[in-house]
Amino acid sequence: MRSLSSAQVNQLTTGQVPAFTSINIRGLSSQQLGAVSTEVISALEAGDLAGLTSQQTTGFSTSQLEQFSDGQIAALTSLAVSGFNTTQASSLSTTQLVALTSVNIKGLAPAALGSISAARITTIESVDVAALSSLQLAGLTTQLVSTLLTSQFAALNLVNIKGFSTEQIAAITTDQLIALKPSNIIGLSRTQISAIADARLTVIESEDVNALTSGQLGGFSTAQINVLTTNQLAAINSAAFRGLTADQLG
Repeated sequence: MRSLSSAQVNQLTTGQVPAFTSINIRGLSSQQLGAVSTEVISALEAGDLAGLTSQQTTGFSTSQLEQFSDGQIAALTSLAVSGFNTTQASSLSTTQLVALTSVNIKGLAPAALGSISAARITTIESVDVAALSSLQLAGLTTQLVSTLLTSQFAALNLVNIKGFSTEQIAAITTDQLIALKPSNIIGLSRTQISAIADARLTVIESEDVNALTSGQLGGFSTAQINVLTTNQLAAINSAAFRGLTADQLG
């Protein structure tokens, strides 16, 4: 099929789709794939798309991507998804975002993930959020961070939560802070913790405060220490408490 011109590829019909194999699909260039009609795109078998490379997927237009079924999206590998640029990623529908798997979502570039609208970012399943890397999370705008559902926030892990910048941390809402768990809050660095607004610190649950380390508490300013509730102060574990300085304690 590589010998076909773009014009010839565009003339392929849905009736010819059953003759396609994953091998000859992999032989198409990005330009040829970009010439496939939207009718034929939607008729391609999911298994035949599983072998696409990132170079090939760059050729798909947003009109073509809109025709991808949930099954076709789910069949793409992380390598194929890594070829999506910001325009392509932002065109993915809510059902297509839901169809992404915890495996292929890892392929989205940080900028591509950050291009998804606030209205659609909330449809990404929690299990997929947990699979994101710290570099991918760093690609989210502060608006997108503040839009994440509490269930998505709770799905973050101690590794990927490290990807948030201080600007992103400052954008976290009170509900999101409440949604944090001991298993992910321990991933926050001193610098990240220092970026949490004083007024919002009081909503962090006692079990989360108890999980904090001496290194993390060292990131609290005197003002932050002063706003902690009595329940939060009582929840600080003994090892972490010994890490507080005289200046912090006032």
